[in-house]
Amino acid sequence: MYAPGSDFLGRTDMTPVQMSTEDKAELLEATPWTKELTWNHVVALAGYTQVLQIREGKTVFREHDRDAYMCFVINGQVGIFKEDSKLGQKELVNLGSGKTFGEIAVLDNQPRSATVIAKEDSRLMVLGKDGLEHLCEDRPKLANKLMWALVKVVTGRLRQTSGALVDSL
Repeated sequence: MYAPGSDFLGRTDMTPVQMSTEDKAELLEATPWTKELTWNHVVALAGYTQVLQIREGKTVFREHDRDAYMCFVINGQVGIFKEDSKLGQKELVNLGSGKTFGEIAVLDNQPRSATVIAKEDSRLMVLGKDGLEHLCEDRPKLANKLMWALVKVVTGRLRQTSGALVDSL
């Protein structure tokens, strides 16, 4: 059985929180991600994740980092920042409970496209690329459901970005 660790996190300001798989499943069940999953699926998915705490003002990851993991915001709030052409940071959006970020790096294994900073003390559930790969091997039907959910999030964000681009032209 796969046991998630924090070695995939790279340089980060996050601190692991020790929790049972069932406790993680209860946290995960409160997010929109699990609305189409059975309790057994939620428990199985939780087994591939790790819960981490981050303090206000600390960095989850930086733009251009190569660490591949995604995060579910369990509680708290994070800000997404993007470098502009003058190497300044512009805040794109704030994300709170139930939202996810970092999915693209898990899917395409490319450097991070933005920086994420905790806007307040936050608790995150983290799924690393290695966890996702093990999930795909161990529980392909569950992994398929998760992948379709990721596709919906990524395409929704692409549509939103396209709309914002058109409005700025």
